Amino acid sequence: MRAAPRRAFAVARARAHAGRLRRRAEVAGRAVGLSPKDGIEPAIVRAEFLALCGALARGCPELRALVTHLVARRELGNVALALAVLTNRRDRVGLDPLWEPLGDFAHVSVDDLAGWQAPADLAEHLGSRGVEWLAPVVRRGRPGALGETLLAAGRAWASRASVLARGLPAGEDRAVALVEWVLLDADFDWLRRAPARLGVAPEVAARATVVVAARLGATRTGALAAWREGEGPLGERLPGRWAWARAATGWDDLMVAARHERRRACLAALMGPPFALAVPLAIVLLKSAELDAAALGPADGSPARRRATAASLLET
Repeated sequence: MRAAPRRAFAVARARAHAGRLRRRAEVAGRAVGLSPKDGIEPAIVRAEFLALCGALARGCPELRALVTHLVARRELGNVALALAVLTNRRDRVGLDPLWEPLGDFAHVSVDDLAGWQAPADLAEHLGSRGVEWLAPVVRRGRPGALGETLLAAGRAWASRASVLARGLPAGEDRAVALVEWVLLDADFDWLRRAPARLGVAPEVAARATVVVAARLGATRTGALAAWREGEGPLGERLPGRWAWARAATGWDDLMVAARHERRRACLAALMGPPFALAVPLAIVLLKSAELDAAALGPADGSPARRRATAASLLET
């Protein structure tokens, strides 16, 4: 099949998923709570997400590398678990419920861990599976500095995503902008978690960002990473052109606001040129956000659930 018909077929598949998402959003809006019990179980949402990504990878050559890499962001969680085991920070027992199954997109499995003794084994495995952007990061990780290794892995993922987005065909500005929203979300997530939960210095976390560092510079990004509750509204530390962020009092507000903007950009892409690459890419992002929300379980009003639904069609 030639490139143009293949893209048309891939976009049609994506639009079919869009219709399913919209119908589910309507049902969820009438439900008492947005939980898997009210609608779809996480395993089903994950299967749909992976099937969609697989169809795009096969049917849309221009998006193959980018979509595959977007799924790879989810595998960073599995790599973090593997590193925690291999550095004796957690036991191998009980990993299965925490490990995200990624089907044909997976490069590492729980079973692989049985034959490994150190992070170097994981690095060698990643290299043998063609994950060149991640293997060197794992190999260079210092003993006792797991947080820095995870941060470096996130930076490596974001840098490659940025390169892949810039490599899209000319005229696909909306698709590039959607990827930038994903990168901004990743930046905010690292800045939120790195100093407090990973034990990484704010200036180190600042250097791991891609979009934020480019827009704010190293000094202001470091100040953002060092922000703590009680130091004034976080949104006031961001550029004036990010008007959507001005009302954010803390990290949760900021990430919810950013994800609302990403959701708005996805919906705008669906209303744009019908065969633009932004159309299937928007569906991938909406589906990924739905999976994040479903995986968290019942709608309990937690910050994590609020952040997840903000970028999905579950929030109407």
